[in-house]
Amino acid sequence: MIITGRKATKSHKLTAAKKEANRLLSRERAAVEHGFTNLKNWRILTKVRMNTRHATTP
Repeated sequence: MIITGRKATKSHKLTAAKKEANRLLSRERAAVEHGFTNLKNWRILTKVRMNTRHATTP
C-alpha cells in the first residue's frame, strides 16, 4: 500500500491535523529512504572488498 501526503489548493487549505499527518509521514519516509541508502552503500562496499575488478563493473 502506498500512502501519500495531502495536498492543499488555493481554495482548500489543510487543517492542522492533516499538516501533522503529512509531517509524520515525511519523517517516516525519510527514515526508510536513509535505510535504503545505507543498504546500497554496503552492497557497493561488499563488491569492493570481494574483488577490485567488481568495483568498476555494474
